[in-house]
This record gives sequence, C-alpha cells and structure tokens, in this order.
Amino acid sequence: MRVFPVEQDRGRPAWVLMAAASDRYQEWVTDQSMLSGLFTQAPVGLSVYGPDAQLNWANDVVQQVMGWRAGEWEGQANSVLYPHGAILSPPRYHETEEVLEEVLRTGEAVLDVHWRGPTPAACEYYRVYSCSYFRLQDDAGHPLGVCEASVDVTDRYEAQTRLALLSRASGIGTTLDVGKTAEELAGLVVPDLADSVRIEVAESVLAGEEAPSSASVAPTGLRLVAERTTGAPSVEQSDALRWVSSAVGR
Repeated sequence: MRVFPVEQDRGRPAWVLMAAASDRYQEWVTDQSMLSGLFTQAPVGLSVYGPDAQLNWANDVVQQVMGWRAGEWEGQANSVLYPHGAILSPPRYHETEEVLEEVLRTGEAVLDVHWRGPTPAACEYYRVYSCSYFRLQDDAGHPLGVCEASVDVTDRYEAQTRLALLSRASGIGTTLDVGKTAEELAGLVVPDLADSVRIEVAESVLAGEEAPSSASVAPTGLRLVAERTTGAPSVEQSDALRWVSSAVGR
C-alpha cells in the first residue's frame, strides 16, 4: 500500500491510495529505477522524435553534450539541431531524417548508423557517434515516434582510420619507378590528408642519379611528376591532419 497527499484548490486535504501485489510492486520499483537511470545517469544518449521527425524529448546526456538550455531544443528538426553533422555509414542514408522516416514507416529497427558532427563544447573537433533507432508505439500498435540511442565511438573510429591509412601507405614505393611512386603518394595524400598536392622531383633523380642535397637544387631543376586536387577540405582531412600533427609532434 502506498499513500500520496494531493493538493486541492480549496486547501482541503486529499489522498491517493495505491494498492498492488507485493511481487508486482517490486517489479514496478525496478522499472522506475531503470527509467530514472536512463534519464539521468546512463552514458547512452537517448532522444525521442515524434511522427513529424521533430525532437520531443532528450535525456540528460544529450542535453549536456549539446549544451542545450531548457526548452530551446523542443520541437526542432534534426537538421536544425545538428546543421553541420553528416552520416558516414551506411551509404544508403544521407540524412538522419531518412532513417527516422524509414523506421517510422516500417517499424524495423536500424542499428549502428555512424554520424559525425561538432558539439558546442568543441566546435573545432568532430565527434563520431554510433546511433540506433527503433519505433515507439501504443498498445494498439499505432506509431508514436522514433527513439534514437547514441554512443560516442570517436576513439574507435579514429583508430580504425589510422590503421587503414597506414595500411594504404605501406603499399607505396614498391617499384623503382619514381613517377609511379609519386602518383601513389599523391593518391594517398588527397583526399585523406589534404585537398591538393603537388610533387616535384629533381631532374637528376629522374635520370637515375643520386638525389642532391636540398640546398643545391634550384627551383628550375625540379620537374612536376604528380599533381592532384579536389574541393574544399573534408572532415576526414581535418581529422587526419590533426592526427598526423600530433604524431609528428611525438
């Protein structure tokens, strides 16, 4: 038995009496404790989007990471809340709204969508999240919205990116063809490390001679052997350059 006081307009005392079987009560207490933990203590970010794909609720983790103030995020679309974010994988999705619409329509969960974007606490540094989505529905099976569960996997993603880059780099320079090696190097640098590269080699090296010292090579004694360029630097380039800079520093 549980009794709760209730306030009334005229100040008269009133009470709510709740009675339940003891075994069901313990189950209810456990459920409430779990829900409270998901709201305030769990390291997993939880967000609930309505049928219109607008954010209706977010737990404390999401609000703290994004630096939101009370009420400023409610009823906002994902594209408005995260304007600089992007889905990395799977490639069939381009926007988070596409995932929300699919889950809401089919009722099938979508797991491990990799999303990357900045946070207000570190706008210059992009974080990577593994996001999973499942539909919320009432007792009659009518869809109420979509729940998003997100986990920060930035460290794991960056480690995988470094290994992939090192694996590709290990295959460069397997021949004595200077021009081919330069092309391979340019292909590695762009777009993973930079948005453009220009490789020039001393004429003597191209002729099969020993490489001269840098001080003795005049600008006119260099020949362009490889050049590659692309558009504006991507997020991948920024992250890769940050890692290379820290590696060089060590």
